[in-house]
Amino acid sequence: MSLLDNLCAFFEKQRISRAHETCWIPEIWNHIGYREIIEYKDRQILINPFAYSLACLQHIQAQPAADTQQALNLDQATIYTALVRYTAAWEYAGDGAWQSGTFLRMIWLLPLLRSLGVNVLYLLPVTRNSQLNRKGALGSPYAVQDYFSLDPALHDPLLDDWHAGSLDQELAALIAACHRLGIRVVHDLIPRVTAMNNALVHEHPDWIYWIHKEALPGFAPPRVPELGAFAVSYTHLTLPTTSRV
Repeated sequence: MSLLDNLCAFFEKQRISRAHETCWIPEIWNHIGYREIIEYKDRQILINPFAYSLACLQHIQAQPAADTQQALNLDQATIYTALVRYTAAWEYAGDGAWQSGTFLRMIWLLPLLRSLGVNVLYLLPVTRNSQLNRKGALGSPYAVQDYFSLDPALHDPLLDDWHAGSLDQELAALIAACHRLGIRVVHDLIPRVTAMNNALVHEHPDWIYWIHKEALPGFAPPRVPELGAFAVSYTHLTLPTTSRV
């Protein structure tokens, strides 16, 4: 049994035993023609998340198998960049409180993205994110605490009882769904920048150099004339002490 088949079997059972559970999603996400809609409100639809997940996966699996091993000309690709916990976030409970996105909720978005011609999903870091000196509610995707484990916040509570699965398999399911739709997946890994409490800071202090806030004025990366408009200047930033690998 494939990973997606296993997930479908799980949702098949859950949609019956947990038929009373509901959540709101944007109506535009429903690019699969899901009809078991409980209520409409302000361009949102109220659904049973288990039944919707099953319908979404069945829709994806019904598509002709795509060859993602064939060479792709990136100059002609349609690339969609996603910070999963932001891109797939929504007021799922309908109470005005935003809930972060997860790998599963990102799967819900795939049929819509494919209809727009997207054939590359560029994931901003999905590795464990640091809570130290967090910037805003979501924090920086590049404040990575551990490059070798996934961010637990990307686990979906709907899958708490999926005993055959794990967080790694939730990501694997997203990738498998993408590949079924002919969407390549790219993961953004930038070890040049790390969180202050990354394990590497303690394990390999010689890999790290520090920029103290007192020295920040006038600090800038090397000038590369060929970058033109893409050149970045950091001289306007006012940051606490930070680190780079």
